[in-house]
Amino acid sequence: MFKVGDVFIWDNFPYKHDPNSEIKKRYFIYLGKTKAFVDPVYLYIVTGTTQKQYYNKDGTRKQHLTMVIPARNYGFPEDTIIDLTFGFFENLTEGQMISHKHDIVVIGQLPEDRLRQLYNLILKETHITKKIKFDIHNSFNLAGISGLKKPK
Repeated sequence: MFKVGDVFIWDNFPYKHDPNSEIKKRYFIYLGKTKAFVDPVYLYIVTGTTQKQYYNKDGTRKQHLTMVIPARNYGFPEDTIIDLTFGFFENLTEGQMISHKHDIVVIGQLPEDRLRQLYNLILKETHITKKIKFDIHNSFNLAGISGLKKPK
């Protein structure tokens, strides 16, 4: 369905973290999935935001682990903050993604250097479990991105 690093738009994204936010189009990066023998297969994705005020020195998310993607890079139309603390999704099954495939379009691909940068942030993020970090490590290796530190 996806390759590690695929940037995609999910129109009418229904699985939001904030119950007060509207259902809308969201941009995501695909990071990998659980191993094939696990049922169901869970996919790991991270979303971004263009709301920079949350990340300034007085912002409520200033301590979050983030990566900035400049506008018009890899399919992102605006400057986008990828937030691994708030925007990481680990509970979406492959079946859920397939059932919404009519709303999902791949629009770009992060290059290997940016994926490595993102992976290093994943290793530091305390909200992502060690098991998920190993799944992502495995997914990156299977995609040919090797030599990465193993999760501790």
